[in-house]
Amino acid sequence: MSIYLVHVLLAFLAPAFVGAVLTPKGESFKNIYKAIIFAIIGFLIFKACKHALIDQKVIFFVNLALILVLVLCFVALFFKSKIFRLVCICLLFIAQGFIYGEIGSNFPVFQGELLDSLSLTSLFLIAFGLILVVCFYFIIYLCQNQKLKFSLFLLSIVLLIVDRAGFLVLFLMQNGVVKTYTSLLSIVAKVIYFNGFLPYIFSFFAFIIVLFEFLSRPKSAIKSEVGSIKFRQIKAARSKANGLLVWVILVFALNSSFMLYFYLIASAPPKISTPTLVQPVNGEFKFDVSVLKDNKLHRYAYVTDTGHEVRFFLLNRYADKSSPIIVFDACSICGDMGYVKKGNDLICISCNVRIFLPSVGKAGGCNPIPMEYSYDGKTISVKQKTLEDGAVFFTKIVEKMVTDPVSLEKVSNIKTKFTYLYYGKTYFFKTQENMDKFSTNPELYVTTDGRLKERK
Repeated sequence: MSIYLVHVLLAFLAPAFVGAVLTPKGESFKNIYKAIIFAIIGFLIFKACKHALIDQKVIFFVNLALILVLVLCFVALFFKSKIFRLVCICLLFIAQGFIYGEIGSNFPVFQGELLDSLSLTSLFLIAFGLILVVCFYFIIYLCQNQKLKFSLFLLSIVLLIVDRAGFLVLFLMQNGVVKTYTSLLSIVAKVIYFNGFLPYIFSFFAFIIVLFEFLSRPKSAIKSEVGSIKFRQIKAARSKANGLLVWVILVFALNSSFMLYFYLIASAPPKISTPTLVQPVNGEFKFDVSVLKDNKLHRYAYVTDTGHEVRFFLLNRYADKSSPIIVFDACSICGDMGYVKKGNDLICISCNVRIFLPSVGKAGGCNPIPMEYSYDGKTISVKQKTLEDGAVFFTKIVEKMVTDPVSLEKVSNIKTKFTYLYYGKTYFFKTQENMDKFSTNPELYVTTDGRLKERK
């Protein structure tokens, strides 16, 4: 749920910095509520465009317009016209309101017709994010070091123009207007990746400004030496600098904490449990289904002679009755990242699709790849060949000591360079001589189904 707060910071923290620097003295409260109103207008424009199914086309022109507005904001810094600056701020927040709607379009606050606790929590996080943005705005506005604010303002404009240019070029490449060169695509990818760091950067800018404000505050004085009026001025200036430092540290800590929590924890894909390694007995694997009484997913792995780690799992499809199933821990669409079970859902880690448990074992969609097995009411049995055939679904290769079919010595499947494919199975050899003997007459050493023959 922290994603709702993160979206607010991504969309509005940077324009809050720009707006605070542009706001003339005495206009802070007027400008902040106008900025909020125009951000809401931008958000509603996005909603209307999305309803008309033209949002993806309009976002290009919004990004283009935003670059022009940022240039106007730079120009406005050299003019004292309150109206011109206010127009720049309002246009900036209209565009950012539209972008806020776009980045949060896949995460609706209201999941249904009823206002549930999850929706209320999401609304609270959005409101809290807006409070942080407003606090951030006033921190920058109240700082008096105009030279430092001016320098960081120019840097901010450059960063924001580069950021939007990256999204513009990506749109043009996606629509075939700009040719997709590898070097250009790499630059665009880095620029878009950099977008997620903007809240950290602007929070750091605020910290630098306030730190200089704190270090340049007047020294404490004695009332009898400087007079009561001067003493009160010095005391007020020092109190203001101290308060700003406390507030900027608090806002910086909260912004960073929520951003780090989201990117490092909340948005991190779930990890699969460590599989239990198993070995066949007489060419077959057997599993007692009584282990499924806990209604958990039980993950196993078999390492083939080629070193492929073939993962699979058992689970019970119904919580109130025995309905065991065994499937590969891979998807024909998403690959071998695997699955996790949460409550009554099976979740594909790659695409986060939730799978209806009773459908597990059926082919298609994002379901786990099914396998052949037999079930006698107590035990699930799987042929070794079934798992070996499933090696094509997995990419992980591990080292395994396998038997050289000629010398019967143990060799490493990944260290030896002598291999030979026979009836769909790869055999490994310690020496070139052993491989040559095998290739000349393989039926002397193994059967066609991969078993070693007994030597006389």
